[in-house]
Amino acid sequence: MAEIFLSANSQELDRLLNFLNDNLSQINLSLPIQMQLELVIEEIFINIVNYAFTDDLKDNSTQNRIFVGIELKNNPLKVIIIFKDDGIQFNPLKHEDPNISMDIDNREIGGLGILLVKKNVDKIEYKYENGKNILTLEKNIKC
Repeated sequence: MAEIFLSANSQELDRLLNFLNDNLSQINLSLPIQMQLELVIEEIFINIVNYAFTDDLKDNSTQNRIFVGIELKNNPLKVIIIFKDDGIQFNPLKHEDPNISMDIDNREIGGLGILLVKKNVDKIEYKYENGKNILTLEKNIKC
């Protein structure tokens, strides 16, 4: 598994996307799948940066690090992406998906990002273990 540690700072997004693309370059991904994975990575990372750490945690550089791991599995071919952070405990899967059929003026704010993630991966799991949020995403790659 390839691993990277990032600061909880949106300026790290380019570094994360480069890490993703470097690790996926060994498989022949279609452009739509590559874009789906980039969208998913960006959405999860930015949510962690914006919501996982309180201001007092953001000031402590030893505690506001985000781990991202990428693993490629064969038979069937799939990409597994793991996010770990020691921010505020939050299970995005416990929240109800927004009703996207409602008029935008009547819809509650929030939830669209995780809905996008759910629609673009094949499996998503969350657990809180040893003081860490652990979000695991799987994307099956059809050749």
